[in-house]
Amino acid sequence: MMIHCKSIPGERVIVNSSATDLLKLFDAPEIHSKPILEVTLKIIFYIIAIAGDIVGNFIVILIIICHKKIRTTTNILILNLAISDIMVAFFCMWVHLGNQISPMWPFGAFMCKFATFVQVLSVTLSVLTLTCISIERFLAIVFPLKGKMTKRGIYISISVTWISSLAIASPHLFIHELVDMQFRNRKDTICQESWPKYYTDTKCKTEEPGKKIYYTIEGVVMYFIPILVMIVAYSIIIMKLTFRKIPGNITTSSTSSHDKIRRKVIRMLLVVLLSFVICWTPQQTFLLWDVYRSRNVQIPKYVISLKYAAVYLAYFNSALNPIIYAGLNENFRKGFKEAFKCQLWGKEIKFVQALNMLLSVLLVFFICWTPQQCLKLWDVFRTRNAHSKLPPWIDSYVFAAYYMAYSSTCFHPLIYIGFNKCFRHAAIAMIKCKRDKFSPTTVYPGLGSEVPLENSDSEEQDSNSIELQGPSNAQQPNLNNNHRYSFSDIQLVHSCYQDQTQEVQQEE
Repeated sequence: MMIHCKSIPGERVIVNSSATDLLKLFDAPEIHSKPILEVTLKIIFYIIAIAGDIVGNFIVILIIICHKKIRTTTNILILNLAISDIMVAFFCMWVHLGNQISPMWPFGAFMCKFATFVQVLSVTLSVLTLTCISIERFLAIVFPLKGKMTKRGIYISISVTWISSLAIASPHLFIHELVDMQFRNRKDTICQESWPKYYTDTKCKTEEPGKKIYYTIEGVVMYFIPILVMIVAYSIIIMKLTFRKIPGNITTSSTSSHDKIRRKVIRMLLVVLLSFVICWTPQQTFLLWDVYRSRNVQIPKYVISLKYAAVYLAYFNSALNPIIYAGLNENFRKGFKEAFKCQLWGKEIKFVQALNMLLSVLLVFFICWTPQQCLKLWDVFRTRNAHSKLPPWIDSYVFAAYYMAYSSTCFHPLIYIGFNKCFRHAAIAMIKCKRDKFSPTTVYPGLGSEVPLENSDSEEQDSNSIELQGPSNAQQPNLNNNHRYSFSDIQLVHSCYQDQTQEVQQEE
């Protein structure tokens, strides 16, 4: 029995060879050129996002790889996050931009499969990495003696995130295909998903159970479960920091200072969670809505615009993460700024400030990716039939969502550099091509001896020695040796030493 189906304007349907042959009897639908202003703005926005993503995350990757002293467990996870962010710029943003400004798919069959595969891979990898960071911080703060993750455990976690992300993204290598639609007056080439489709009646009502199952699993694994884990982990961290009893006699000023740190931590946690929810919820909502929506209602055009806006917002989150790292953590600023000078202090960055930075990254990621994920789910589960129409604003929303999602990757380096002095110093030194002023061994105040920078395995021992000696055994840098210190170098070391002294006093 042959089923005759009416075409739905604006809908991309899977067509077989016989249906493709029938298209030769009809003229292709008219293509309406997009306004010049709209195309220009899209290009400008994506150029900014791509440039910020590549430059910022490349600097972050280079700093962490080239300096052993900065390779803490948290920073190793940040390195993995930066790699996933930079993949978005290299393989996703420009492809999405080209597909937006061109009426046909312009990149060939390989990119039709590979671009979406890398997009899902990088997004899933980012979410799982953020989840690992929250778990690592949870173990370090709630169980400081027994729960600290080793570097071996971090590498295993990173391997699991990559394997899981590859498994989730791999179906896109098979379901995406390039379809040539030969009309009487022209040939259109589109890149589309080809899911097994079942016709339930003669009115062309179809079901795609495989698509619903896959996107439901992808949405739950990539978004909702990680969000739940992060909310629980950071909620416990907040309670731990809020109700933790400080031993010993504490002066009024010390108590006030400690309360101020607590308030900053809680505020940063809430901001990060809010940012992550804002960036990711719209995209996830649209994704689920599209999968389960009724196909009998035409989607308005504004829904397409909102969908792209949600995706862009989700992508934009990755670019915001470096800004959060560098902008909300004083010690992180100092450490990253001097990374290229090998002038990092022997003690790890205070976990409270590191937590602030990580939560800021999480907030930005959530804000940028939520609209795109909601849009994907909405588009998959929405109703498609002869009477369904997209709202007129959907096209603008779709563009904005995808743009935010893609551009999020360029924010991570900005956060690292903007909120962390040491990262900022390192980036400036690299840009100016300045050579390290310090030799492989540097005198650290508070240690009274030279600490080899190459020995990354002694990082925890250096930290413990600082805590044991405290401010009473502190020594100023030896300016009479062969090292030549500039005034800014001495000032930076002194400020780092002051932060260590304050931390030791609080711990005591």
